[in-house]
Amino acid sequence: MVKKIFQCGYISYMTDANRVAYILKHIPFVGRKIHSDSARAFGIIGIACRIIWEIIKKAVFVAAAMLGPMYVLSRLSATGNIGYGLENSFVYFSMVMICFCGSVNNSVIFETDEEAYVMLREVRCNPADYFRMVILRKNITEFISFWLVFSVFGMNVAKALYLTIVIVGSRYAGEAFNIMMFKATAKPFSMHRKGNIAVMLLSLFVAYFIPYLRGYVPGAYDLVFNTIWLMVILLMIAVFIYYVWNYSGYPKAAARLFKKSSLDDGAEDDAAVLEEEPAFMAEDVSECNAQVYSEINREFFKRNKSGIASNIRFKISLSIITLAAALIASFNGHAEEVSKIISYSMPVMVFVMCVFSNSMSICRSFFYQCDCELLKKEGYNNRNDILENYFIRLRYMLIIDIVPAAVLTVVYAVAGIVSKSNAGTVIPVCVGILMLSCLFTVLQLTLYYAIQPYTKDAVKSRNRYVIINIIMYVCSSLFIYINSTALFFTLGVGLALAVVMAAGVSLVGQIGYRTFRLK
Repeated sequence: MVKKIFQCGYISYMTDANRVAYILKHIPFVGRKIHSDSARAFGIIGIACRIIWEIIKKAVFVAAAMLGPMYVLSRLSATGNIGYGLENSFVYFSMVMICFCGSVNNSVIFETDEEAYVMLREVRCNPADYFRMVILRKNITEFISFWLVFSVFGMNVAKALYLTIVIVGSRYAGEAFNIMMFKATAKPFSMHRKGNIAVMLLSLFVAYFIPYLRGYVPGAYDLVFNTIWLMVILLMIAVFIYYVWNYSGYPKAAARLFKKSSLDDGAEDDAAVLEEEPAFMAEDVSECNAQVYSEINREFFKRNKSGIASNIRFKISLSIITLAAALIASFNGHAEEVSKIISYSMPVMVFVMCVFSNSMSICRSFFYQCDCELLKKEGYNNRNDILENYFIRLRYMLIIDIVPAAVLTVVYAVAGIVSKSNAGTVIPVCVGILMLSCLFTVLQLTLYYAIQPYTKDAVKSRNRYVIINIIMYVCSSLFIYINSTALFFTLGVGLALAVVMAAGVSLVGQIGYRTFRLK
């Protein structure tokens, strides 16, 4: 068994090596010096890149989901930093957001991606050996990344090690739960969208709203770092590892879930599920003009109406839940705290609106449904047509992203009225939310035209695009540490929107016809 698992791992290792070699060969001046007989070195680089990527993701997650809320809640609490100790906060947030929400909603076994299809259907790996390899690889990378991130952010190294072991063990508990759901419903829990949303909302409530009401983080530290609980947790982890490792239904899961159709038609983005079938063929476009492009884009958004509407409804539901929480807090003697949250929320909204933006998934569908065919026509790839289509799409995307943003502004306005907040604070926040929505829409569409990260074989692994988006998420999460009034912050957002809009139009107009091409 162990030998077969390592064989699956070696195939994955060589896949990473080929991917690294492909990327390096397409770098100017460097590609000519790359030799095909360096597979071992490329594989090591691929493993290193995978681990570094995991460390970056975990660092962003810890900063956004733990350090950021801890900083904001400590400022709103009467106890200050005393009620939000670093190690206790790390343990509490990890138990709720990682061990519970992350483990239940994210299944490595039932993740239908391109690697799974290739390994199971083309290479013909044994499903049990492949799934065990994937789980083992994921746990090793998470162990390294979480332990390093917790230690760097100030947690004791030994305690960070134990917390990381608990997190890795919880992944097996989540996989076991998804396997049980698959046996009962023929679908893992990670594919039950309503259940995922319910778990996420419950986790957000427990993780952030309960500490806010209490004024301190519940004492999860003393509970987890207890000798008796230590033995119980390790015993439960061993049971779940045994169950997942010896599950006999992996071939059935592979036969039912890892199909070619699941890769072609079931593509998912963070925000929405959009159809991936071509919306039209290139021969439908006889002339490249504004009327034709308007019709093409109108048809595109008509085809994807259900997915986009579902995403908007989800965001609106989150806004309504936020309003309900604000009203409950205001009517229970916490109106002053609600007013304080509104006044300090503008920096936090930078990250929220960045995450809420649906532009990335729409741009991906633009390519596979429209542009992949359009770019085969020589007449399409010229300056005027690219810029014309850019403006048409920007108008549609602004409308899509502005709807949930407008609902959120209404939520802020109502919460401000109920909590008797200063209008000079509430109005700039509402205006800032709308401008942030427009800012990230313009930025994402401009990046799509400026670097065009997708390839016609449905692989979106262009390093430039990934790095730019990582920088965007990291920078937006760092805004929570900026101390400024809502008015001045909103003025800064307005200035940034004007600069990005002007730079985007200029960039797409000047170089879009050269960078926006079929790769």
